[in-house]
Amino acid sequence: MPVHLFFSTAVGARVAVFRITESGEELRERLGPGGFVETPVSGQRQLQRLAVWCLLKEIFPGDEVKLSHRDDGHPVLSNGWQVSVSHSGEYAAVMVHPEEAVGIDIQVPKPHISSGKSLFLRNEEQEAFGRDLSVGELHLTWCAKEALYKMAGDTSLNVYSHFTVEPFEAEISGRMIGMISTSTEKMELEFRVEDGFFLVYSAF
Repeated sequence: MPVHLFFSTAVGARVAVFRITESGEELRERLGPGGFVETPVSGQRQLQRLAVWCLLKEIFPGDEVKLSHRDDGHPVLSNGWQVSVSHSGEYAAVMVHPEEAVGIDIQVPKPHISSGKSLFLRNEEQEAFGRDLSVGELHLTWCAKEALYKMAGDTSLNVYSHFTVEPFEAEISGRMIGMISTSTEKMELEFRVEDGFFLVYSAF
């Protein structure tokens, strides 16, 4: 399983992404006995979860780090590191940091995202851009809000009402500024546009 991306950020976070090409059996063999906690899901969702565990094995080589979830669904690592996970289609992504809350979101292109932008983009956000957002900018805005939601760790919030992304221009990579309604602090995010997916992650 070649890792598609694996790098450390300037603040000490680790980010890993790969494309899932193996079967469930092959992923389990890679993890080894006891390397995965079975969950009541099947099909692609199970492959995505197996892939996340494989990425954790790559990020923490030699350590038996286990992933669990709180009652609200927030992911937790057994070694105490902060973690955020995401998966879309045949891609999985993981971000970890020893102390700071992190957020990551990956998204494969959705052909009809423009028709659904009202689900996550408010009118005032659209007006702040002064133009119609490109398909790439819509994907990155969605990813940014999902990453902020994961950082916040509060299930009472939603991506439409409680998160704002300041205007930016979609390129191959860059930075974005996001805000959460419960805080006056502006949060920096980084993005990458790869062949096959959009990726946004917290930069603190």
